[in-house]
Amino acid sequence: MVLRIHFTATDLARTRVAKGPDPLWEAVLSLHVLQSRRPPAHTLDWRARVRAEAATAGTASQIKHVLFPLAPVATYFPDFLTPSESADGIDAGVRAVASTPTSKLRQQIKRLASRVPVPGWTRALAHGDRRLRETLADALRAYHRTALAPWMDVIAQCVAVDREIRMRALADGGVERLLSSLGPGIRWEEPTLVADYPCDLDLHLDGRGLLLIPSYFCTRMPVALVDPDMQPVLVYPAMTAAVETMAAQSDVRQEALADLLGATRAVILTAIADGYSGRRLAAQVGVSPATISHHTAVLREAGLITSARRGNTVVHRLTMTGARLLGRVTGPDRNVLESAVRP
Repeated sequence: MVLRIHFTATDLARTRVAKGPDPLWEAVLSLHVLQSRRPPAHTLDWRARVRAEAATAGTASQIKHVLFPLAPVATYFPDFLTPSESADGIDAGVRAVASTPTSKLRQQIKRLASRVPVPGWTRALAHGDRRLRETLADALRAYHRTALAPWMDVIAQCVAVDREIRMRALADGGVERLLSSLGPGIRWEEPTLVADYPCDLDLHLDGRGLLLIPSYFCTRMPVALVDPDMQPVLVYPAMTAAVETMAAQSDVRQEALADLLGATRAVILTAIADGYSGRRLAAQVGVSPATISHHTAVLREAGLITSARRGNTVVHRLTMTGARLLGRVTGPDRNVLESAVRP
């Protein structure tokens, strides 16, 4: 099953990457992580700490009884939870959620109830109950304060690194290169962006363009809005988060590595692991030194290598994450390798 996003020439011109993390998208997707039986590796510490903090702060009940029912791990959750106003901050986003038109609440909660069981109070919310709107707004603010605000520096840095990678792709090859760079399970088949998805869905942009939102808590598959009246978005796993998750796997295949990094960068990373310096990489990979410089910059930003100049030569070394991604470190050798890969 796939998501197909159909572009016109106008849509390509209006496609852009979000400037930073979207607090409500991160909130909803992190709620999925809290409910997941197989959370991604890079979220394990966050999940343990948030569960403990929620119990201490008294927000566990709000999370379980208010937020989980509206944001289940399912093929659908209501689009009103992630309004475009959230790009301006959590307060603007929560105000937009609380002021969702009743017709939208009714339509989207009905759709949710057709997919998963929902508690009885959601029917009153669907009819615009003011008290329940305020309850939902309070729960979202409390959850953000407990679960996201203390981690926002990490989340923002992850998204910033991904955005820089996308901007390099845009500068090198235009919007089509950008759309081809979004990671495993997402591919550009002109004039359509095709992504692995939990259901078959066609999204026609019709000249509105597409907002790409890299996310720390988006895992495995991208997410799009269903509501045709909302600005089209594609939320996808930020590269550094995807790298950390894949690095935790014990059997990363070369094909998966190429899907994640791009074929050329996968070859370069493997060559660096084999001890190739910057001078030898161009000859080994068969590209220009300028191209090598671009790709190693991306690998550095993704936290996979470090680089240091030694005379006229640039020496690249794997970080621990890079070594794990290539399966070059196991058991007690981890500590040895960690000291070896840091110049």
